[in-house]
Amino acid sequence: MSLCSDPHPVAHRCAIEALAQVADSAGLAFSAYVSSTLGLLAQTWSFDTHNEESAALITSNIELEAATPIAVSHAIDSIINVLGPDLKDMNKARELMVSLVKQFGRDDSFTVQAEGLRCWEHMFLYDSGHVDLYAYTRHLRRNLDSTDEKICAIAADGLYNLIRRDASSVFELAGDGFEEQIWLTLNERPQLDGLQSLVETWLSQTSLTEADRWIARIQQVLTKTAATQSEEKPQSAKPAAEPDLQDEEVAGFASGESKEQSTAAVPQPSQELLRWQVRVFALQCLRRLIASIGEEIDRKQESAAGHVLQSQVGDVIRMAFHASTSSVVELRVGGLELINQILLVTREKAQYLWVDT
Repeated sequence: MSLCSDPHPVAHRCAIEALAQVADSAGLAFSAYVSSTLGLLAQTWSFDTHNEESAALITSNIELEAATPIAVSHAIDSIINVLGPDLKDMNKARELMVSLVKQFGRDDSFTVQAEGLRCWEHMFLYDSGHVDLYAYTRHLRRNLDSTDEKICAIAADGLYNLIRRDASSVFELAGDGFEEQIWLTLNERPQLDGLQSLVETWLSQTSLTEADRWIARIQQVLTKTAATQSEEKPQSAKPAAEPDLQDEEVAGFASGESKEQSTAAVPQPSQELLRWQVRVFALQCLRRLIASIGEEIDRKQESAAGHVLQSQVGDVIRMAFHASTSSVVELRVGGLELINQILLVTREKAQYLWVDT
């Protein structure tokens, strides 16, 4: 612990990392040292000698490569995992950790911000009663738009853990536009597994109670457009001969011509459909929705979701046919599979779905 106060960046960085490793490996046996370790880490965070701005000239580059705030934030996360559910009973330690984690979120380093999100995620896991759910949800939503991929992935995982508990309350706390933000983020990062798991969990919780909204939602995703910036570089115009600006008419034409050239040099945003990966995922969600409705009809003939499917089967068929005629192979396959599923469900449940026709 004494080496954590050493002014040399290599010494205190290695000491803090070793302290975090000891906490991880010791588990509950480290509980007796939690208070003293937290106090030491709080002092280390505030030391003037433990950041790249105040480091000596001879060691400033070392501090940049091995930043102390990253090690401190990781050590705090280790202590949170060590305490686990016992965090509820340690008021002073919890308040100190909350204060430090809030400072992690205001740090300039993306890595420190990511560690801060991890700390919030684990604190909510072990002691959700002392975490402001509204502020935490809004914080995750803001970080979902981060330019750093790691922060965005951690924010998606945190939102997924929240939605596993209650999807409806999370969307109410997140505010308007959250649903559109999810699809646009998926369009920018289609490889983000956390957001796909979030949508799948949301669908599993609300597929039977909001079947009509899900059909409309997926139809909107399949036809939704997103603005894309044109990457074409304007061709450099050859310098023309300078006009005689003493002539008022010639000067007027020259100024108008220069405005047109400057306007043409600015790239204009274009509207395109969402990426094919997002549309394929939307078709998969629609197939899961129809499958869950079919299982509901097997259990209960008078199913409200079944009546919704009956009234909107035309929209579903149009979506499937439109996807089956796409130029993307994955979309064509998804559309054909959806048509086959609709035929199977309507054939097997025809006596329940169209009993009045």
